[in-house]
Amino acid sequence: MSVRKARQGYKLVKSLFGKYEEIPEDWDFQPLIKIIIKKKKVLEPFEYPNQEFELYSIPAYHEKGEPEIQFGKDIHSTKLIVENDTVLFGKINPDLPKIWYVNSESKLQKVASTEFIPLKANSNSTSKFIYYLSWSKYLLGKYKSITSGTTPSRERIEPKLFFNLHVPLPPIPEQQKITSILSNVDSLINQTQKIIEQTHRLKKGLMQKLLTRGIRHTKFKKVKDFFKREFEIPEEWDYPKFSTVVKINPNTKVTSLKIKYVPMDAIDTENSQIKYFEDRDFESNSNLPKFQENDVLFARITPSTENGKTALVENFKGVGIASSELTVLRPGPKVIPRYLFYFVKSYRIRQFAISQMMGTTNRQRVPDYVFKKDLNFELPLLDEQEKITRIIFEIDFKTQKQQKYKSKLEALKKGLMQKLLTGQIRVNA
Repeated sequence: MSVRKARQGYKLVKSLFGKYEEIPEDWDFQPLIKIIIKKKKVLEPFEYPNQEFELYSIPAYHEKGEPEIQFGKDIHSTKLIVENDTVLFGKINPDLPKIWYVNSESKLQKVASTEFIPLKANSNSTSKFIYYLSWSKYLLGKYKSITSGTTPSRERIEPKLFFNLHVPLPPIPEQQKITSILSNVDSLINQTQKIIEQTHRLKKGLMQKLLTRGIRHTKFKKVKDFFKREFEIPEEWDYPKFSTVVKINPNTKVTSLKIKYVPMDAIDTENSQIKYFEDRDFESNSNLPKFQENDVLFARITPSTENGKTALVENFKGVGIASSELTVLRPGPKVIPRYLFYFVKSYRIRQFAISQMMGTTNRQRVPDYVFKKDLNFELPLLDEQEKITRIIFEIDFKTQKQQKYKSKLEALKKGLMQKLLTGQIRVNA
């Protein structure tokens, strides 16, 4: 088999499955074992009496992709001792790798569950460089080839095979520059995420106030909620049964043989827009709920209800069908569609829906009759609904701008990692 010739200033190195890769001439190509200090001291419960610990563990599911950290003294089973400046590499399910860099200022003893492989750099590398290398496209494509197990959720990376993976290794000064560049982008991503989280907290509190107290009201009346608890709403607001001003899964005439379908995955937890549609035959899906322009789609199955999945149908022509896991809510003439979206998406209403769920674990659903029977609507006049909607929408707009900016930063980081960690872009002194 012929081997292509390397570009000037680069060399070819033999990788997995007999393939050749191109790296800079002055870079090394070493197995991970050659750049890692293999420390695997195990913490025994009796070794550190009365001392508190930080325990890092891999959650079964974590939306933010962060480790679960437990604090306390009572650690009965043996764990791995973790030093600062260490990479924790999760052995479970390489399709969804769990990789964290530990560099805490905390004085607590840090330990990790045996689900991790601890990676601490020796004199040939830096731990932060290993962290970025572990997340790189270069290595992500290789993890699947060094696993064993029957199903994806039970697959384990074999440590011996992992440590034998060869990686491109720049000189230390270039490693430090690469790490500095990627850390700066990470810092911008983290700062943007903090702004997004702060805005979410602001929105949650503001929605709670605006949707029950309105704007500049001085006179209030007492009403009872779905749990028969008293609370106040503006005196001039109406308080009808929800089902008298909003239709639930209304009958809708369909004339097309082909129809647009909205699956649950197309509903976002924050954005009101539907992410995509699928094409379906109507005849074989005629029992599904139908929606049209200005309807609200409310997720009624766990965990989508808890996560706040809700959508507002906008700029949509004709009639569509939705997953059976969604409830279609159609606003009447007294309700502005986006105001309805914010109302049912609010924490208070979602908590009510969650409390009414029925079914077995992991398959619990909100019955449709809940919206028809037990729920009232704190209903301002249309002009005040419009004002409230504008205030909340402005916060949403700012959040979406920050989300787009964060996505651009993440794409920038991904591209930089691919090029910097393989030497396509050089940052030599």
